[in-house]
Amino acid sequence: MELLRFRNLERWYGARCIVREAGGVVRQGEHVALVGRNGAGKSTLFSLLTGEAEPDGGEISRARSIEIGWFRQASGEFFGEHEGRTLRDYVQEAFAHMEADARELEHLEYEMGRARGEELNEVMERYALLRERFERAGGHDYVYRIDAVLRGVGFDENDAARLLQTFSGGEKTRAALARVLLDAPDLLLLDEPTNHLDIAGVEWLEGFLSRYGGGVIVVSHDRWFLDRVIGCVWLLEDGALSAWEGNYSHFVESKARADEERERRIAAQERQIAHERKVIAELATHGSHNYVQLKARARRLERVERIAPTSRTRALRVSFRPSRALHDPVVELRGVSKAYGGRTLFAPFSLAVRAGECLGIVGANGAGKSTLLKMLTGEVLPDAGDVLWSEGVQRGIYAQEVGDLDPGASVLDELLRGWLGTPEEARGLLGALLFSGEDAEKRIASLSGGEKRRVMLAKMVSRPANVLLLDEPTNDLDIASREVLEEVLGAFEGTVVMVSHDRFLLERLCDRVVEIADGTASLCEGGYAELAAAHAPASARAVERVGKTERERQKAEQRGAQAARGPSPKRQLQGVERRIEALESEIAAMEHELCDPGTYREGERVRDLQQRLAAAREELEGLEDRWGELVDLV
Repeated sequence: MELLRFRNLERWYGARCIVREAGGVVRQGEHVALVGRNGAGKSTLFSLLTGEAEPDGGEISRARSIEIGWFRQASGEFFGEHEGRTLRDYVQEAFAHMEADARELEHLEYEMGRARGEELNEVMERYALLRERFERAGGHDYVYRIDAVLRGVGFDENDAARLLQTFSGGEKTRAALARVLLDAPDLLLLDEPTNHLDIAGVEWLEGFLSRYGGGVIVVSHDRWFLDRVIGCVWLLEDGALSAWEGNYSHFVESKARADEERERRIAAQERQIAHERKVIAELATHGSHNYVQLKARARRLERVERIAPTSRTRALRVSFRPSRALHDPVVELRGVSKAYGGRTLFAPFSLAVRAGECLGIVGANGAGKSTLLKMLTGEVLPDAGDVLWSEGVQRGIYAQEVGDLDPGASVLDELLRGWLGTPEEARGLLGALLFSGEDAEKRIASLSGGEKRRVMLAKMVSRPANVLLLDEPTNDLDIASREVLEEVLGAFEGTVVMVSHDRFLLERLCDRVVEIADGTASLCEGGYAELAAAHAPASARAVERVGKTERERQKAEQRGAQAARGPSPKRQLQGVERRIEALESEIAAMEHELCDPGTYREGERVRDLQQRLAAAREELEGLEDRWGELVDLV
């Protein structure tokens, strides 16, 4: 079923054409990535597709009664009258129609006890239709769906009761994302949905979207995310929209092959044009008897339609200032630990960072990643343990904040502060980092967040360093800028330690990864893919538990009960803890499944899940009470 189709779409801003003769179609269940440089017109295209803006040309056909949900990058700025409400009240509005149906069902149940004869038949018919619609939409299970989505985007029960006016900008953005996901529209437009989500939140969103039955168009700079949620790419480039089948990585490969073929055609065309010009010049030297042939060739040359050049990024030639080579270990952490306000970020651990390696640091928001990095920069001292640097270290630091840039300076002037080369060399470096021509004269104050980060990258490259310490270096960068960053870091011969949630960057560059979770820092001897694989079996087991039969679940309960009747309180406690852990995994998996709109196509399945979920929660509550009693005994 087609949800939306458009053709010959045009949109102008003054003399500039943002969208030119664009066409495309989105069908139910199709997931599309919309990619292009910052400022290419992606948000403009979204506004046209939703009907918020009118095209200057072309037409858009939308399915009858289609619901379109649009999550914007700055969605959290548009709460307005919602500011005085709690998070739960705000997202629960997505189910206002179901709450109204629930009230109507209660009223009809009352009427069935009062009505007689034909009136009773009419009430019962109305009740049956309404009940069927209510159950098909998930019934009273919408409460579980709200909880599951809020947890998925990083909120806990305490957050659900907070007023939106107390939320930070990032929290408001996550609240807006939760709301549009719960609305479950026919067509979902997502503009940078992974911003403000940690890796766990992004992975949850990947799972949610992979099961989403409606159409999805997503703008994102997270290439790992795109590879997992989309099956088609729309490229918006110089106003033209082109479609490419496959995920993002397949698109990159296909686009590179197409660009190479176009460049070969351009080279062949240039050779042919040069040959024609040479022939025309020779004919012109032989007098008037060649006039007709000369004119014919000249007209044919004028009519040649030049093949448009490709937009391929040229190979970067960026080199760091030479610095002294280091020996192992470059830096050694010996039993370092850190806590804030009684909360342990990471218990004592030790680590030796090798010369020439790239070490990644990952973890949930607030886990302590930046704190660990600031220990290496010297901004934060450990509560215990030592940070020991080898001799000759020259550190280059790339922080999340961009406050040390002079807003009144031009890009070039900012780079020239402390520059050791010539102004021509500075311009060459800026050109390699996508500041070409007049862009180098822009004032810092007029730059976007991503452009300011590229200025910081240029400054870091321009100074001698043999160790780079980077805190979320891809924040605010579009895909082209991220690729530039990867090339620059890949060319660096020293040691790199970076905090990042960009899994594509981590996998491409990192030799080892430190993960901070639940107050512990642990080292994975491998890249991000190895770390993700280590977590995968636990996730698979959690999903598998949902498929247990009732008999298997009862056996598991019996095993838990047998363990709880062990001969000593200590052994009983161990059994109870194992059962609690298993139940929590079962509950999380069932809530995850109930969050999927596709689950509600099977009413019997939904009722079974709801009953099992209620039973599991009741058992968990009893076991938690028993755990408290056993702890006192032990």
